[in-house]
Amino acid sequence: MKYLISRYNINIVKEICQRDNIPYKVMPSSNDKDYLFDMAISRARFRELLDDVMCEQQRKRTKTSTPYVTAKTIYNPEKFQKVLGSGNKFRITVHELNKL
Repeated sequence: MKYLISRYNINIVKEICQRDNIPYKVMPSSNDKDYLFDMAISRARFRELLDDVMCEQQRKRTKTSTPYVTAKTIYNPEKFQKVLGSGNKFRITVHELNKL
């Protein structure tokens, strides 16, 4: 499927796709603000990817090397280890609470 990604998030999305082994192709969209990512993932997985983007944005805003993670990431041991890398500290993001 093709998903619209803001030009401001293109590098973060690429990093997450590489980390999670998601093959993708990037194409320009019909406007100058977005890009189309062609990825073989479900809409649910894409929403999870967007949550990961928000966590990475939060980490960059706070200028910390400690990753922010969602509760969903914590319950996925393989993904959780990828996010943690060689560190053992993490912060849980609460941006999901706004969806309730």
